Amino acid sequence: MEIYKDRSVDKLYLSLKKYLNKVVECFGMQNCKLISTPLTSHFKLSSTLSQKTKEEKKHMLGVPYASIVKSIVCVMVCTHLDISHIVSVVNRFLRNHSKVH
Repeated sequence: MEIYKDRSVDKLYLSLKKYLNKVVECFGMQNCKLISTPLTSHFKLSSTLSQKTKEEKKHMLGVPYASIVKSIVCVMVCTHLDISHIVSVVNRFLRNHSKVH
């Protein structure tokens, strides 16, 4: 975490940019599509999207979904409360997630 001080307006700013870059790199997500809104209105996550076949379940065992969500929770708690809604939504699928999640 970095702390920036702007004396001209007497404000402190917290930044987790380096942490987020490490998280993105750690989970191999450097080429992911960037969006400005974490959860758009047309994008709906539900349990019906969860794993159905044995192949899907086997593949998803290798995906560190819970670790990714926990990393995002850290960011949310420390500096970005504005992402709390999407974090709560993706958190619902920790036990039964799919590629869509």
